[in-house]
Amino acid sequence: MMSDWELNRKINRDHVKELYMHVDKLTGYINLVRCKYDDEKILLIDGQHRREAIKQRLEDDTKLNFDIRIEIKNVDSEEEIIDYFKNINNVLPMNVDDIPSIKYKNLIDVLYAEYPDAFRDDNSPKPYTSRKKLMVLLKSNKLFEQYNIGINDLYKEIKKLNSLYSTSENIIKHTPKNTLDKARKTGFYLLIDKNDRWVKTLILKLDNMKIESRTKRIRIKKMNTNN
Repeated sequence: MMSDWELNRKINRDHVKELYMHVDKLTGYINLVRCKYDDEKILLIDGQHRREAIKQRLEDDTKLNFDIRIEIKNVDSEEEIIDYFKNINNVLPMNVDDIPSIKYKNLIDVLYAEYPDAFRDDNSPKPYTSRKKLMVLLKSNKLFEQYNIGINDLYKEIKKLNSLYSTSENIIKHTPKNTLDKARKTGFYLLIDKNDRWVKTLILKLDNMKIESRTKRIRIKKMNTNN
């Protein structure tokens, strides 16, 4: 079963109409990816307008016969999809860097640069992780979708929390010495937590920041009204 990827532009029906009469002469590929990490799911990355035009034309003219150029790329992570999408798509959205999937990738790039030794393969135990596993963890908690926060500010909050973990007597007391020694070498103490509860702690901090920001705006609005 094929589905559209989240970064695809919305279907422009006028563009589909322009392609409709010339589907047998279209150049370019319909680009698909096979997600090896997600039950071999097939995603359409580029060519959704060509697909719609071809579909409509074949429904209207069942005798029409022509070749369709399709390229399928196997990918092992969503990061690979993003890189592939950027490489093949000539009409990227103007605000592409504000798209959550790309923001997560950019955040992981920053964390990887800061704590390179903490990143291993997908099967590595705590206190290690992989880029793919961290992407899944962050995306599942919808940090960028729920909070109006930039990559750099979220990175700073993660670093603050990591610093707290590194000096927490409770965490140090209940962490096996071998695991703690490995975390000291990587510098990424948050990965000590087997259940990734640090993300919930981070969310509580972001919730408080949101409340504080809202309270501040209300206070300023009242001051302006009184003046």
